[in-house]
Amino acid sequence: NAIAPFVPAAELPACVDSATNDELIWVDEATMIANQDDPLRYQGRMRYATGVALVDWLADTQRRVAEVSFHFLVFHAPDDEILPIEGSKHLFDESSTPVDWKIFVECPGLRHDVLSNGIELVASHSVEFMDKCIQRTMRD
Repeated sequence: NAIAPFVPAAELPACVDSATNDELIWVDEATMIANQDDPLRYQGRMRYATGVALVDWLADTQRRVAEVSFHFLVFHAPDDEILPIEGSKHLFDESSTPVDWKIFVECPGLRHDVLSNGIELVASHSVEFMDKCIQRTMRD
């Protein structure tokens, strides 16, 4: 925090500051309160070093996305105001994973925390996806 005033904010994406805006994360007050009360949840703003490490990791992931060749399931809300859905679509489209080994689920209205806001949707798609992976593995 001591060096933050001397470092240009332009180096970090806008999502760093918006990642702690609860209204952009959860869809209902009960879920928001439950998450705010979670003792394991970090309550402060993201530290500069964490933000830089995250940006570096994301840049590396962007460069190496074609190397992804395993089964995966992506959940993303098109109305996520913290991280745009285009990044998830890029991973899905550009990975070398065969089309039938990956699933993309758009979750309208679930904002940034798709898991907390749509546990039933996530659970049902996850079970279906794992079943397909197991069936495929058993066949091969």
